[in-house]
Amino acid sequence: MSRKEKKKDSTLSVISCILTGVAFILPMPILISFPLALAGAFVGLVDLGTKKEEYRHIGAWFGVIVGIIEVVFLAVQYMSFV
Repeated sequence: MSRKEKKKDSTLSVISCILTGVAFILPMPILISFPLALAGAFVGLVDLGTKKEEYRHIGAWFGVIVGIIEVVFLAVQYMSFV
């Protein structure tokens, strides 16, 4: 019986997760949280585009999905403010 090795998270996946998590959790002005969420989504897309089989990419999926939701939410909130 061979033991399956545990996969590590990729660096871009962790960065994407941190950027979107900070933008989503912390209450910040739109001028700060919008670029953070957008950057997290872009970094997640780059990580998924350069997918390597030896790493996990769960954080990248989280970053893309939550980043897009956050960007849409902030855009709607800004448009209703204007």
